[in-house]
Amino acid sequence: MKNSEHLDNALDQSKSKLNIFFGPEIWTLQTHGGISRYYGELIKGASAVNMNTYAFVPPNNNHNIELIPEICKIQIAQAKSSDLIKTAKNEIGKFSNESIYHPTYYANTDFSSWKKAGFKIVITVFDLISEKFPEKKKFSRPRINLKKKAIKSADHIICISNTTKVDLMDYYKIPDAKISVVYLGSELRGSGGIPRNDYVIDDFLLYVGKRAGYKNFNKFITAFGQSDSLKSKYRVVAFGGGLFDQGELELIRKLGIENRISQVEGNDDKLIKLYSSAAAFIYPSLYEGFGLPPLEAMKYGCPVLASDKGSIAEICNEGAIYFDATNVDNMQMIMEKSLKDLALIKKQKQLGILNTARFTWEKTSVETLNVYRKLLR
Repeated sequence: MKNSEHLDNALDQSKSKLNIFFGPEIWTLQTHGGISRYYGELIKGASAVNMNTYAFVPPNNNHNIELIPEICKIQIAQAKSSDLIKTAKNEIGKFSNESIYHPTYYANTDFSSWKKAGFKIVITVFDLISEKFPEKKKFSRPRINLKKKAIKSADHIICISNTTKVDLMDYYKIPDAKISVVYLGSELRGSGGIPRNDYVIDDFLLYVGKRAGYKNFNKFITAFGQSDSLKSKYRVVAFGGGLFDQGELELIRKLGIENRISQVEGNDDKLIKLYSSAAAFIYPSLYEGFGLPPLEAMKYGCPVLASDKGSIAEICNEGAIYFDATNVDNMQMIMEKSLKDLALIKKQKQLGILNTARFTWEKTSVETLNVYRKLLR
């Protein structure tokens, strides 16, 4: 179904009085970030087809808050559930029988006040990284406990990939009927789509985002650093994620690639320019609940070489060239072989662009509204 048809159907359905309230949790926990971006896009899209969409907004410095239309915002000073209910009643008066509360993170898992008011609780689970990786589990135990409570208390759960759904069913024994899969959108918030032809393709391989632990950055630069052919032709640009830490700097020195690697920061416009001019985007992560950067790269015509772990192959489909992210030699071989095959690279650019058509924020919003309505029925 085309996006316009999705939108028309949602507009027809929105004539019934559906109240949707989004919790305040995420806005004070991030200044940027994929989760707050998801909720910003979701609230924006839901409000376009459902008049009674509201977002509780505490004082915050989150850049993604700009996505939310002012008419949806309910300014609050604190985030206690009982106070939120009172504020909501003051805002719209009597609740209808069709009301949803969708918390934006696991910081507040007491949903009893909402349930007493007749609301159904929907939560979104993005991944099970904290549960799957021991080094994360040690520091994430309080968050895992809150997450578990939210999962058990929710009336319905949205997962952002089938991989996350399977993991959720495996770890928490949640029945299939209680879960819906709704993919994310992939559009960046730059000044507009910049055709790849506007930039000269440069001699660098692009990495985006955090680098520690399961993100597997060190294995990627090891594969790069032990390859004479890659080092002689390409540089590595790491966008975001902060400055290289001491361990990364030591590895870079050991590999002798100090003059072949750099770390940069910037906004979406900067990132779009990098996607549009990189020789390739490399995604070596050992696990993702979804994984937005490969789709962003594809959208701007950047060939993607990616790990075959987690949900990455599910999301990237035929749009990426895959390597075994646990095997440095395999990663090196796939990068060397693929990057010199110009016909393959050209084909992957085309397949990548086609793949991104499956992922729009408008589609995310419409499918989420359908989940709400199905739950209320």
